[in-house]
Amino acid sequence: MVVLVLVALGLLSSLALFDALQATRGARLAEDEVRARAVAIAGVEALLAPADAPWICLQPPAAIVRATTSYGAMGRVELRWWSLGRGRLRGEVVGLGPQGGRHRRFAQLAPDSLPLDSLTPGCPDAQGLRPAGPRWLVPHPDG
Repeated sequence: MVVLVLVALGLLSSLALFDALQATRGARLAEDEVRARAVAIAGVEALLAPADAPWICLQPPAAIVRATTSYGAMGRVELRWWSLGRGRLRGEVVGLGPQGGRHRRFAQLAPDSLPLDSLTPGCPDAQGLRPAGPRWLVPHPDG
């Protein structure tokens, strides 16, 4: 009888340990997702200030200009720009947590030196980018 009680207690304790490990794993993944989101939001500032905005404006729509910025232990952010022509650009911010968490946002952008209805090719005087429209930054459907 004593052996049966010890086996039952051992089984219950192993199930409790398994449950605790699953909760810890879930908490770590949630923390990584929060870090990825924080890094993505911090990366929006870098999205508006690319290293060479005039060069991005001259790229064809199929060409993606990429940059990566590291935020140390918080993770890193990947930035992408596409020129859509006529002073319109599309940007994407991808925040990556240290354990693989990911958060993405899309942005509609315009060069800071051209009006939105400009027909001028490229943007030779651009120092940076600015938001284009009221809903210029939207989350990606995948998150």
